Amino acid sequence: MVELLTYGVNAAEYMNEEQLLRDRNVPKWAERYVDWNYIKNNADLSSFDSIY
Repeated sequence: MVELLTYGVNAAEYMNEEQLLRDRNVPKWAERYVDWNYIKNNADLSSFDSIY
């Protein structure tokens, strides 16, 4: 489920992880299943300001 909610997400579009989770409607109980390494490694940093 978490993979579907975060599919195609660009981490560079969000100010922080909490905003990303809220905007993608990831429930609090599912936060621990988010693959942050994958999301951060696939962020398109050239198009947005990012904290990563």
